[in-house]
Amino acid sequence: MAARTTYDERAYPYRGGELTMNDDVSVCTKAGYCGDRFRNVWAMIIDAADPAVAERSRVMSKHSPSGRLVTQPDGAAEPDEIDYPPAVAVIENGPIWVRGGIQVVSADGPGYEVRNRQTLCRCGHSQNKPFCDGSHKEFGFEG
Repeated sequence: MAARTTYDERAYPYRGGELTMNDDVSVCTKAGYCGDRFRNVWAMIIDAADPAVAERSRVMSKHSPSGRLVTQPDGAAEPDEIDYPPAVAVIENGPIWVRGGIQVVSADGPGYEVRNRQTLCRCGHSQNKPFCDGSHKEFGFEG
């Protein structure tokens, strides 16, 4: 069962240059948006004093479907987010993608923190239900 704590309470902050990248590994879907063929965001944050590297990290983090990664430049009022309209989508062979601040409510009633991006388990193997933890890849889920 997923923790009822907030993202900010669970996420680990990484600092580089004038950028903070928060990382909540508990909601990782293993979608692969955290890296390209050269480097991942954890290697990039070390070099985030370079504006081009910082911007690449910000773009990659904003595309994390689960919201595992969230960046925020120093002095910015809000974290970096794509302005998603409320929507629910099924990712082929993966989780359900909930976007745009839709509240997820558990079967026992209480709601989870409202977030702009999150993914819900569809394979039944997540150890962080109702959220996806990437187990579908390990179990070869198709659907």
